[in-house]
Amino acid sequence: MNKHREYRIPLDGLHIDVDVQNKYQTFTINLNNFPNPKEMFTNLRNQGIKCSTNITPVISREDPNYQTYVEGKKFNYFVLDRRIHPEDPESRNYQLYGGGN
Repeated sequence: MNKHREYRIPLDGLHIDVDVQNKYQTFTINLNNFPNPKEMFTNLRNQGIKCSTNITPVISREDPNYQTYVEGKKFNYFVLDRRIHPEDPESRNYQLYGGGN
């Protein structure tokens, strides 16, 4: 984990992308690839390396065991957009970016 120091590669910051997540699910960590995330981030912090994370706010419903989705659905935590009507595809037009128009 400290090879950058050994090879004298300057490193002040590290961007943590969605690859740290389990199946790219928000609020999860892939423990197969990052078995001890607390130790990893503590080690980086102790070396003076600032970490920033990219949190993509997507709560997928494809995995029935995804706890964030299961809990959100159970307790009605999700904000629903009542402007969208499944039977009317045109109802999504307000989401289209019009170049500032």
